[in-house]
Amino acid sequence: MKTQQLQRLANQEMSRELGHLLLSLDIEKDLQEITCSGSGKAFLDSHENALMAYAEHELKKALSAGLETLIRPVSLN
Repeated sequence: MKTQQLQRLANQEMSRELGHLLLSLDIEKDLQEITCSGSGKAFLDSHENALMAYAEHELKKALSAGLETLIRPVSLN
């Protein structure tokens, strides 16, 4: 009977310890998710900025090419 009681106490202690470890891992996981989502946002923002710069460059290039073709017929008339 004393052995069973000691075993029960050991099981309870192990259960509490496991609960603390799981809580610690859960907190660590949450911190890692916050870190990842923060860096992910910065990654998306940088790609958005690069894409906007490229689109602006292409628009200017297209407008300049288009203006030359428009100016040429107007000057010929």
